[in-house]
Amino acid sequence: MNKTLRFVVATLMLCSGSAFSGVEDNIKIGGFASAAYAVSDSVDPYSERIDEDGSWDETRLALNISAKISNKLSFAGQILMAGRENNFDAHADWAFGRYKFSDTTSVLFGKIKYPSTLFSEFYDVGYLYPWSSTPQELYNLEVGGSGAVYESVKGASLLFTMMPDEIEYVFQPFVGNADMEDGTMKKLVGFMVSANGDNFQVKVGYNQGEFHPGGGHGDGGEEGEEGVFHDFDDETPDKETWNFGASGELGNLVGYVEYARIKYDGFSGLDTDAGYATLGYRINKFLPHITFASFEQDNGREQESVTLGVKYALTDNASLKVDWSVIDTQPPEEDDGEGWHGIEATGLFFDGTDDEVNIVYLTLDVLF
Repeated sequence: MNKTLRFVVATLMLCSGSAFSGVEDNIKIGGFASAAYAVSDSVDPYSERIDEDGSWDETRLALNISAKISNKLSFAGQILMAGRENNFDAHADWAFGRYKFSDTTSVLFGKIKYPSTLFSEFYDVGYLYPWSSTPQELYNLEVGGSGAVYESVKGASLLFTMMPDEIEYVFQPFVGNADMEDGTMKKLVGFMVSANGDNFQVKVGYNQGEFHPGGGHGDGGEEGEEGVFHDFDDETPDKETWNFGASGELGNLVGYVEYARIKYDGFSGLDTDAGYATLGYRINKFLPHITFASFEQDNGREQESVTLGVKYALTDNASLKVDWSVIDTQPPEEDDGEGWHGIEATGLFFDGTDDEVNIVYLTLDVLF
């Protein structure tokens, strides 16, 4: 992890492993914003937001505050407004306390960020990653997404860190509940292990819990709104997720790779593989990059995409990005024997699409 990223993450308190380190005053206030426009060449909406009419729903604004109560106890929270969140309704993105037992051991409690993927702890902080939007094949939070990422976990987490050399090692077990667009993960138990150096980061995560359907296009919708999920018949299947991610820099080369495997006990049609690989090359203030991403469910619903983009550093805390994605999808099989009823979704086009689709993004990201 480079020095700029370390500084930004510590300042915004979005990485729980270093959320309160380096706080000199009792109260800190910060935030970020992204003004984002996206348009496609299809009448079919992508992830329920982007079509040929264009969309500003990737725009978001957040304010965060931390308070140092004592040398051992601190609290922090963040209010987020995002277009994907009920038309920019403000809500508590995260709000948690931290009690520090020692320099290497802490406990976090409250609404904490999900720690297991490279960007889940700062999902909306566009300045910290090269794309206009994190690869949606893995990171989509909508009903019908991979289910590999949760916006937050309501519960508690232990945080163990050690740095015997120039590499920081982190182990973070956690428990709690996690809200999803189509239900709730209850009795969630998991862990994250990471190794962080100046120019690289490696993460491995695992979690399991009970999936309680309800809301969105799931069982909680009106009759006939099964959408991308079939009828669970009032069951609450166990769900487990494995995550792996790595990022690194070598000279001017920049790379990211992530993979997730999601499994639903008794509903194998929903089992999902999702991931991406990104390669970029820094040229002064420019970072051109290319990303290959895929999403595949065992019911046959698939999506593959190729994204070409460039990030331009306007200042030390502002960037401008342009991305072009080409997306190819496949619908699920008509009947996989597990109760799929009239599912129209193809890839992340939840109302279906028949064509290869192009999407162009233009984004301005700032930190303050």
